[in-house]
Amino acid sequence: MQTLTVVLFTCSVASFLAMFHHLVKMQRPGIYPSKKVLKQRAGLLATTGAFLLVLGFIFSLF
Repeated sequence: MQTLTVVLFTCSVASFLAMFHHLVKMQRPGIYPSKKVLKQRAGLLATTGAFLLVLGFIFSLF
């Protein structure tokens, strides 16, 4: 159970880092893919990261 918790927290951190990467990339002019796509990806990564973080906290209680 401890290994699962560590994996969930690690995936959560990786998801949040990828989200920040997309947000920083969105600030540059002339980017590909478009800002709309980057916003969608950042939102999905933020949601996934938050879900994994909550799941990690729940599993850490057991």
